[in-house]
Amino acid sequence: MGFNLDSMIGAYKDFARGYLFYARITNPVIALDQNHPYLVNSTTLPTQTIEAITSNWQGNEYKIGGVSTFAELIISFKCDTGQELRSDFLTWMKKIHDPVSNVHGKPLEYFGQVDLSQLNSEGRAIMSYSLINAWPSSVGEITLDYGTKELSTFDVTFTYQYHIVDNIFGDVKATSVSV
Repeated sequence: MGFNLDSMIGAYKDFARGYLFYARITNPVIALDQNHPYLVNSTTLPTQTIEAITSNWQGNEYKIGGVSTFAELIISFKCDTGQELRSDFLTWMKKIHDPVSNVHGKPLEYFGQVDLSQLNSEGRAIMSYSLINAWPSSVGEITLDYGTKELSTFDVTFTYQYHIVDNIFGDVKATSVSV
C-alpha cells in the first residue's frame, strides 16, 4: 500500500497554527495595561528538559531521569506609542534589583505568572501553560532604523521556577479564552 496524501490529511480534522495564541502576564509589582495581550508579537511554548543521571553498574552505563529544568522564555512585544508597556517591565525589574540603591526585592514580592495558550481555529485553548514564579530577567533593546517602516518591538526574557501544562491530549476540557 502506497502513501496517500489525501488519506493522511483526511485522518486529521485540523492542525494547530502558530499564529493562534494568547499570552497574559500578571505580576504583583504593577498592573500591566489590560490590553498588553494585544501587544504580544511572538513567543514560543516553554521547554522542559530532564537531565540524565549516569549510573555505572558492572562496567555498563545506565542513564536514568534526573531533575527537570525549565529554559527561559522570550516574549516579543510591539511597542505602544508611549512606551508604557516597556516602562512597566523596567519598573518590575527595578523592584527585583534597584541598581542605584543596590536594594534587592523579596522574591514573593516580585514573582508573577505568565499564562500562554495555543488556540484552535474557534479561539478555544487547546493547550495552556502557566509559568509559575516568573519574573523578567531581561528587557531587550529596541532597534531604531531610518530605513524601515516596521513596527518597533522589544523582547522580554522571563525566568521561572516551573510550568504547569493544561489541556494535554484532551485530558482536560478545552476552555475559552476571553480576549
